[in-house]
Amino acid sequence: MRANLAGLAAVAVAAAALSGCASDRPAEVDAPTDPAGAPVAPEAPPQPHPDASGSVFVDGADQHISGPVGCETLDGVATIRVSTRVPLAWVKLSSLAAPAVLEVMVHAEDYLLGPTVTGAAVTKDGNTYRVTATAQRLVTSTVQMDQVPVEITATCP
Repeated sequence: MRANLAGLAAVAVAAAALSGCASDRPAEVDAPTDPAGAPVAPEAPPQPHPDASGSVFVDGADQHISGPVGCETLDGVATIRVSTRVPLAWVKLSSLAAPAVLEVMVHAEDYLLGPTVTGAAVTKDGNTYRVTATAQRLVTSTVQMDQVPVEITATCP
């Protein structure tokens, strides 16, 4: 029971982050500066490449998640995204060069999947990554949780 509650809490946090929760007050964030203290313009995040491809299967069913694939590394963690809006999927890997699965997330219309995964594996063939795992799924309409196999394949640009 405690594991299910912890998993539910993790999925709820992910749902809140994905839904773009915001308050009416702007966040107070210090602007980045260079070593001399001068303001530095933030870098624009890498844009997904429209020619890259990806597929997402949950419990053996194609999730029909389409859209551009984005692959980026930040602070040593590689993120591969399939699509830029719901439904979408992403995986976090230890690196793109020698990957190990850190997290798998799928946000569909009627459920959230992840980030808790077991049996995760990744294979790399050139710029194509195939991630398989078993992840916790929360069906939002019934608030029921179950464990399902997931497979995400993406080719990075």
